[in-house]
Amino acid sequence: MNKVVRCIVMVVFFGWLCSSIAVVPHIEIGLDQELSMPEDSFVLKYFTFLKQYLSIGPPMYFVVKGGLNYSDTRLQNKVCGGQYCDFDSMVTQIFVASKVPETTYLGRPSSSWLDDYFDWSAAAESCCRINPDTGAFCPHTDDDCDTCDIKYNSTNHRPLTEDFEKYVSFFLRDNPDAACAKGGHASYGQGVNYKTNTSTHLSEVGASRLPTITRACGRRKISANITQTLGVDVFPYSVFYVFYEQYLTMWPDTLESLGISLLAIFVVTFLLMGLDIFSSLVVIITISMILVNFGGLMYWWHITLNAVSLVNLVMAVGISVEFCSHLVHSFSVSLKSTRVERAADALAHMGSSIFPALR
Repeated sequence: MNKVVRCIVMVVFFGWLCSSIAVVPHIEIGLDQELSMPEDSFVLKYFTFLKQYLSIGPPMYFVVKGGLNYSDTRLQNKVCGGQYCDFDSMVTQIFVASKVPETTYLGRPSSSWLDDYFDWSAAAESCCRINPDTGAFCPHTDDDCDTCDIKYNSTNHRPLTEDFEKYVSFFLRDNPDAACAKGGHASYGQGVNYKTNTSTHLSEVGASRLPTITRACGRRKISANITQTLGVDVFPYSVFYVFYEQYLTMWPDTLESLGISLLAIFVVTFLLMGLDIFSSLVVIITISMILVNFGGLMYWWHITLNAVSLVNLVMAVGISVEFCSHLVHSFSVSLKSTRVERAADALAHMGSSIFPALR
């Protein structure tokens, strides 16, 4: 009868272990925000309604690093999305990607400061004002200042190089209203980095960003295509990506943390058990199987792998070694003649202390 019971226990244990090994690679990565707050929280209702009625994600920006000469017409054509722009320009690529949100997860096309600057300069009579004495910027609502004299390229009606560099800072400082809706201060004042020469009043544009809405994290493929088109680094950015980036290395971080824990346990167990390599290996193998079984439970109970569950797994390693090492040590020092008797002796003397603790 005892042999039958032992066989049933072994079959069940190894059967569960094998099933856990099969499903562990399929554990989902992430953290459901609804799980991080109490059930009566008003924020929980917000997330529920947001998911049900407004399926969009956080604001996201395609950031273009510095090094581009935006006053060059050929470079403008690679960035802008209006008339005379390249068919594969940056804005056009984002626009095309937003038309297939089921694969790109872009919620809407991106607005471009360069296109709005062209529209703003075209309406210079109502939008652009300059101080006649100092040549400094004036708000377009200031009637005491003169209208800007912006000279344009005859082929594409864009500001000439010198005027582009002179008035781009005006555009980025001008507030929009009903009379001049294209003022760029509200939309792009913090999104375009520029330096102005105080003597010539010419401005050089550095890094800039194009805003859009994303329904999921990771617009790396689109950014890579734009980088190849412009010849300068372009990367996606959102304030939420700081938290999403951890999931890119979640599995390596998990394996590394658990591996370090198991290695530390092996070294300590090996030293404290009188350099008994066999007992140390038994402890490590048993704890490893416990971790795999925990992974199986995570899969079947739909528990995602994230920083919180990783901490719990590391804690499970510490709790497991507390009980496994005592049983193994009791077995190794038992004076009984057979392995079965030594196992029974270990369970009788040490198990009585361990099993109540487990409850």
